[in-house]
Amino acid sequence: MKQETEQVEVASSRGKNKKQTKLTIHDLDAKELLILRQEVNRRKKSVAATWILWIFLDIFGAHRFYLGDYGRAIGMLLTLGGLGIWALVDAFFIPSALRRKEDEVREEVLLEIAARR
Repeated sequence: MKQETEQVEVASSRGKNKKQTKLTIHDLDAKELLILRQEVNRRKKSVAATWILWIFLDIFGAHRFYLGDYGRAIGMLLTLGGLGIWALVDAFFIPSALRRKEDEVREEVLLEIAARR
């Protein structure tokens, strides 16, 4: 598990957002850590689904739509995967895109946990 530090914004009593503390995974108690793991596992994108979309619908950018990369997905859709070139190149970028998406989910969940404190 990555040891990330997240800047957390917490609403003050006046309704303004105020940067208060940095929350890390190490700052979580056992219950919060369990919630973090469960939520990340529930919200992260499926590796199998991503690869299946790439295999069968790669020139349409379906795997990019699934991962939330809408700009490039539309570009792939309009150019039929850059005439197949983008589709092949994406085979090397899918693992890092999945990791990046999981990191984004982890950040969101950490912010939600901090807001509940």
